[in-house]
Amino acid sequence: MEFIVSNVDELDSLGIQLGKMCKENDILCLIGDLGTGKTHLTKGIAKGLGIDECITSPTFTIVNEYEGRLKLYHFDVYRVNDPDEIAAIGFDEYIFGNGVSVIEWA
Repeated sequence: MEFIVSNVDELDSLGIQLGKMCKENDILCLIGDLGTGKTHLTKGIAKGLGIDECITSPTFTIVNEYEGRLKLYHFDVYRVNDPDEIAAIGFDEYIFGNGVSVIEWA
């Protein structure tokens, strides 16, 4: 799917609605240039999942995990150059971990 939003408020609303619709094992792949709002959209998704924590980009940790109605696994693979790095963090366990996976730079 492709969504076009005009401002940050619309991006928030979109994220919240997506989060409310998410089911166990859903995977959302976010693609866009630097600064296009991938992490901001993920914050909205987290709100829709009932997560109140501060959502930050996992640029250096590769993945952050949050508890809500469903677990949220937030990936940022921007800096990943070797597929072994993804395997080393247990990517498959997250993807099949009964939560929602949001992958920036998919």
